[in-house]
Amino acid sequence: MLTACTQERTEVTLRYPVSDTRGTTAERTVVWDDSRFSDTGRFSPEIARMCAVMCSCAGDSDIAQTNFGALGFEKTAKFSYGKDYNGDKVGVLIAKRRVGTDTLVAVVIRGTQGREWYSNFDVGNGIEHRGFSLSADFVLERLQLYLVDYGIREDEAKYLITGYSRGGAVANLVAQRLSAGGRPVFGYTFASPNTTTADSADSCRGIYNIVRDEDIFTYVPLSAWGYRRYGTDVVLSVTASSTPDSVKAAFRDITGDEYVGFDDTAPIRGFLQTAQELAPSVEAYYNFAYPVGDSELTLYEYMNIAARFLSGEEDETDADLLMSTLGSDYAELTGFFMSGVDVEELLFSGDFSRSSVADSHAYVSYLAALDEFIESSRTDVY
Repeated sequence: MLTACTQERTEVTLRYPVSDTRGTTAERTVVWDDSRFSDTGRFSPEIARMCAVMCSCAGDSDIAQTNFGALGFEKTAKFSYGKDYNGDKVGVLIAKRRVGTDTLVAVVIRGTQGREWYSNFDVGNGIEHRGFSLSADFVLERLQLYLVDYGIREDEAKYLITGYSRGGAVANLVAQRLSAGGRPVFGYTFASPNTTTADSADSCRGIYNIVRDEDIFTYVPLSAWGYRRYGTDVVLSVTASSTPDSVKAAFRDITGDEYVGFDDTAPIRGFLQTAQELAPSVEAYYNFAYPVGDSELTLYEYMNIAARFLSGEEDETDADLLMSTLGSDYAELTGFFMSGVDVEELLFSGDFSRSSVADSHAYVSYLAALDEFIESSRTDVY
């Protein structure tokens, strides 16, 4: 039996769902080591690997709970996992375990589901992205309830905060708020959009944002508007010219599909330049409108058309309006989003699941790229 001061180190096999049409799962072996939770100021590739898997299974609370148990966590709680997704909330899983003499509280935040897409595009005009900030408030409220329920003193716990995509952005804000309150925080986010305009954002200790150069979601809201992430960015791209063949092969091996993501950053740069020209400020994002067919659309309204497709709420009018943008100032943005898309499938089913944007952003791509990054950069496995 482990005593209160025992340091544990063990290999653990975790499962995660594969984003394909077969409903299969894959496995990944990670190393759990208590000693890695002693220094928040040191990036740990092995913590990153573990968090990457936990993020990828956050959409399936049953698999996530099984993984928590395999990692030695107990008392898993879940919040906002009903079917009626609310844009001001986000799915969150919380569990706890002993690490030496400390209590480690893990918070895993789910990526976008349903109507949460609308929240992703609601930037607001504050220091933090409005949609993500409201969701961070929700997570912190649930975390406080969890601590009270299990008699955990907030000032005596360590925190492992992680999330992918929307979940990564919310995790970034949650980790910053806990860290600002003097709490020991291990924050590992994946594919996080930008979250804040705070000048001191990059000085936050213990927050590591794992991003890919080929992933458009990690560039928005625009840096030209002053946006960035709290903490330190860890960029997985290891070549300047293309996505490594090993990443494409791993994607194919796991999903059974060929990788159709972007090979380089040229399309990303083109998208960002066009978006900045259309909306040079947050105010312009909400208020500058451009002709589209018989209508006029602001960039915010344009992104909400995408939100309707992504949340499954589109209708024929949306499809017609989307096609009309190909003859408007939004043509380059629409072409970017439709790169790699089966257009016929999109028009009949609204399925955005396979595209260059989606594959470049996919958690499977992040798992493969993280392995490549650690191997190629010879990063110490701490």
